[in-house]
Amino acid sequence: MFFRLRCVCFISIGMLLAGCDSGTKIHGKISVNGAPLDEAEIQFVPVTSTGGDQLGTVVSKGEFTLADSERLKAGEYQVQIRAYRSSGKKIWDGMGDGTNKNMVDDLKQYIPAKFNDTSELKVAIKAGNNEFSKDLQFPSK
Repeated sequence: MFFRLRCVCFISIGMLLAGCDSGTKIHGKISVNGAPLDEAEIQFVPVTSTGGDQLGTVVSKGEFTLADSERLKAGEYQVQIRAYRSSGKKIWDGMGDGTNKNMVDDLKQYIPAKFNDTSELKVAIKAGNNEFSKDLQFPSK
Protein backbone atom coordinates (compact mmCIF):
# COMPACT_ATOMS: atom_id res chain seq x y z
CA MET A 1 0.00 0.00 0.00
CA PHE A 2 2.75 2.47 0.95
CA PHE A 3 4.63 1.59 -2.26
CA ARG A 4 1.56 2.35 -4.43
CA LEU A 5 0.92 5.63 -2.64
CA ARG A 6 4.54 6.67 -3.14
CA CYS A 7 4.36 5.80 -6.87
CA VAL A 8 1.17 7.82 -7.27
CA CYS A 9 2.83 10.80 -5.55
CA PHE A 10 5.90 10.65 -7.81
CA ILE A 11 3.76 10.36 -10.94
CA SER A 12 1.57 13.28 -9.81
CA ILE A 13 4.59 15.47 -9.08
CA GLY A 14 6.06 14.59 -12.49
CA MET A 15 2.83 15.55 -14.23
CA LEU A 16 2.68 18.85 -12.35
CA LEU A 17 6.27 19.71 -13.27
CA ALA A 18 5.66 18.84 -16.91
CA GLY A 19 2.57 21.06 -16.84
CA CYS A 20 4.59 24.01 -15.54
CA ASP A 21 6.43 24.16 -18.84
CA SER A 22 3.28 24.02 -20.95
CA GLY A 23 1.70 27.03 -22.58
CA THR A 24 2.11 28.97 -25.76
CA LYS A 25 5.63 29.93 -26.79
CA ILE A 26 7.30 31.14 -29.93
CA HIS A 27 10.99 31.11 -30.73
CA GLY A 28 13.12 31.45 -33.81
CA LYS A 29 16.01 32.99 -35.67
CA ILE A 30 16.12 36.26 -37.60
CA SER A 31 18.85 37.11 -40.08
CA VAL A 32 19.52 39.83 -42.63
CA ASN A 33 20.96 38.70 -45.96
CA GLY A 34 22.11 35.47 -44.30
CA ALA A 35 23.82 37.06 -41.26
CA PRO A 36 22.21 36.79 -37.78
CA LEU A 37 20.49 40.03 -36.76
CA ASP A 38 22.66 41.18 -33.88
CA GLU A 39 20.22 43.31 -31.90
CA ALA A 40 16.58 44.08 -32.69
CA GLU A 41 12.99 44.11 -31.46
CA ILE A 42 10.34 41.67 -32.68
CA GLN A 43 6.62 42.29 -32.16
CA PHE A 44 3.66 39.98 -32.72
CA VAL A 45 0.49 41.96 -33.48
CA PRO A 46 -2.87 40.12 -33.66
CA VAL A 47 -4.40 40.35 -37.14
CA THR A 48 -7.96 40.18 -35.76
CA SER A 49 -9.43 41.56 -32.56
CA THR A 50 -10.13 38.00 -31.37
CA GLY A 51 -6.39 37.28 -31.12
CA GLY A 52 -4.22 37.77 -28.07
CA ASP A 53 -2.35 40.87 -26.99
CA GLN A 54 0.41 42.57 -28.95
CA LEU A 55 3.61 41.14 -27.51
CA GLY A 56 7.27 41.56 -28.23
CA THR A 57 10.75 40.64 -27.18
CA VAL A 58 14.40 41.25 -28.05
CA VAL A 59 16.31 39.53 -30.82
CA SER A 60 19.87 38.92 -29.64
CA LYS A 61 22.55 37.35 -31.83
CA GLY A 62 19.82 36.37 -34.27
CA GLU A 63 17.65 34.45 -31.78
CA PHE A 64 14.52 35.19 -29.77
CA THR A 65 12.09 33.44 -27.43
CA LEU A 66 8.71 34.68 -26.28
CA ALA A 67 6.92 32.58 -23.68
CA ASP A 68 3.78 34.20 -22.31
CA SER A 69 1.08 31.57 -22.04
CA GLU A 70 -1.29 34.07 -20.40
CA ARG A 71 -1.35 36.64 -23.20
CA LEU A 72 -0.02 34.82 -26.29
CA LYS A 73 -3.12 33.22 -27.78
CA ALA A 74 -3.62 31.01 -30.81
CA GLY A 75 -4.34 32.98 -33.97
CA GLU A 76 -2.76 34.88 -36.84
CA TYR A 77 -0.22 37.59 -36.06
CA GLN A 78 1.59 40.21 -38.08
CA VAL A 79 5.33 40.09 -37.32
CA GLN A 80 7.18 43.41 -37.02
CA ILE A 81 10.97 43.57 -36.77
CA ARG A 82 12.86 46.78 -35.96
CA ALA A 83 16.58 47.41 -35.64
CA TYR A 84 18.52 50.63 -35.26
CA ARG A 85 22.05 51.77 -35.99
CA SER A 86 23.95 55.00 -35.60
CA SER A 87 23.64 57.57 -38.36
CA GLY A 88 27.14 58.80 -37.46
CA LYS A 89 25.72 62.01 -36.01
CA LYS A 90 25.32 63.12 -32.41
CA ILE A 91 22.11 64.74 -31.18
CA TRP A 92 21.12 66.44 -27.95
CA ASP A 93 18.94 64.16 -25.79
CA GLY A 94 17.31 67.11 -24.02
CA MET A 95 19.33 66.66 -20.85
CA GLY A 96 21.81 69.18 -19.50
CA ASP A 97 21.86 72.92 -19.77
CA GLY A 98 22.88 75.28 -22.56
CA THR A 99 26.61 74.77 -22.01
CA ASN A 100 26.63 71.11 -20.91
CA LYS A 101 24.31 69.35 -23.34
CA ASN A 102 24.19 65.57 -23.19
CA MET A 103 24.92 64.37 -26.73
CA VAL A 104 24.01 60.80 -27.85
CA ASP A 105 24.21 58.79 -31.07
CA ASP A 106 21.43 59.54 -33.55
CA LEU A 107 19.87 56.10 -34.14
CA LYS A 108 18.00 55.33 -37.36
CA GLN A 109 15.72 52.41 -38.18
CA TYR A 110 17.36 50.46 -41.02
CA ILE A 111 14.98 47.54 -41.52
CA PRO A 112 12.58 48.39 -44.40
CA ALA A 113 8.94 49.18 -43.53
CA LYS A 114 7.74 45.99 -45.27
CA PHE A 115 9.19 44.12 -42.26
CA ASN A 116 7.75 46.43 -39.54
CA ASP A 117 5.27 49.31 -39.96
CA THR A 118 3.64 47.81 -43.07
CA SER A 119 4.89 44.29 -42.44
CA GLU A 120 4.10 41.56 -44.94
CA LEU A 121 5.28 38.93 -42.42
CA LYS A 122 2.60 36.76 -40.82
CA VAL A 123 2.62 33.72 -38.53
CA ALA A 124 -0.18 31.44 -37.35
CA ILE A 125 0.41 30.69 -33.68
CA LYS A 126 -1.11 27.58 -32.16
CA ALA A 127 -1.22 26.42 -28.54
CA GLY A 128 2.12 24.93 -27.50
CA ASN A 129 5.53 25.50 -29.07
CA ASN A 130 5.81 27.58 -32.24
CA GLU A 131 8.72 28.59 -34.44
CA PHE A 132 9.19 31.65 -36.66
CA SER A 133 12.49 32.04 -38.48
CA LYS A 134 13.13 34.47 -41.32
CA ASP A 135 16.03 35.71 -43.41
CA LEU A 136 15.19 39.31 -44.32
CA GLN A 137 16.48 40.15 -47.78
CA PHE A 138 17.17 43.79 -48.61
CA PRO A 139 20.10 45.93 -49.79
CA SER A 140 22.09 46.98 -46.73
CA LYS A 141 23.85 50.32 -46.66
